Amino acid sequence: MKVALHNQAIQLLLKKIAPTKPEAILIDQFTKEANYRKYLAKEAVPITESLYFITKGEQHHLAVAAASIISRAKFLDELEIASQELGMRIPSGAGFQSDQVAAKILKKGGLPLLSQYAKLHFKNTQKAQNLIK
Repeated sequence: MKVALHNQAIQLLLKKIAPTKPEAILIDQFTKEANYRKYLAKEAVPITESLYFITKGEQHHLAVAAASIISRAKFLDELEIASQELGMRIPSGAGFQSDQVAAKILKKGGLPLLSQYAKLHFKNTQKAQNLIK
């Protein structure tokens, strides 16, 4: 999923800056390059040229650090919005607390409601379902 989202973000950015073409595309490495490219090959329009991978990218390039700060802030904002919509605090992560909140959401609106706030294919969904049995 992360590879697909990275590829989509790169596509959108390239479209936005066209006809300018970047010399390089730096990816803050979250998996081995070979693994990234394996999943990338499954995408309808894979961006494969000029990709460079570096772990801990925020330590090497200011743009990566800035992007990390912006994305974390957006993530926290969206958690707050979801918390307000549901009337309960939504935790980040995949621990027991998340399972308990997912169970409350299931009780409130079943899988259709939970699907609006969580990835159902993760183990937490089964754990939450077990909590309400």
